[in-house]
Amino acid sequence: SLNLISPGNCRALRMLAGDIIKITNDLKLLNMGPLAGVSEITLPEVEPGSSIMPGKVNPSVCEAAHMAAIDVIASDSAIAMAAKAGQLELNVMTPLILKHLLGALKLLTKMCSMLNVDCVKGIQVNENTVAGHLEGSLASATALAPYLGYSVVADLVVEALETKKSIVYVLRRKKFMSEEDLLALLSPERTTKPNILDSKIK
Repeated sequence: SLNLISPGNCRALRMLAGDIIKITNDLKLLNMGPLAGVSEITLPEVEPGSSIMPGKVNPSVCEAAHMAAIDVIASDSAIAMAAKAGQLELNVMTPLILKHLLGALKLLTKMCSMLNVDCVKGIQVNENTVAGHLEGSLASATALAPYLGYSVVADLVVEALETKKSIVYVLRRKKFMSEEDLLALLSPERTTKPNILDSKIK
């Protein structure tokens, strides 16, 4: 067990806990809805519902994983303080360090398994909602700028906002490029992964 006590191991546990907090926060945000939130995904139902809001389904697994991750970070802080408590070659805080380190390892192992089995594997993507968000987003202006120029695209964005139309709709009216190039340039496959800028749209 003493071999487990190293700055690298403790740092790894803390970083994993931080990643879990980020992941669960993202899942809760994307799950918000179904009518007044992002609602791009639906998390599995693991309990009857909310105790205070009828019909609401809580992201309970994500919340439990988030709490467990905070607990691990608290253990990391206890380990750091105990490690500083030594004098010369002696540290009587080793039992406390082992308690929190082994506890954090056990908690993270169970928590990752729970998050995977009871949440991640059951996630459903709300494809219609995602498609609507993509179509209504002005983020596609970034993909247009290298081909039409910054000022032209900025004007397109302003017009889209003022008319409450999609930037694709405004661009079609302006006829700045062919329909084939427009569909190729703003396709989800192209806009959601790195691409090399080329004079020709592929």
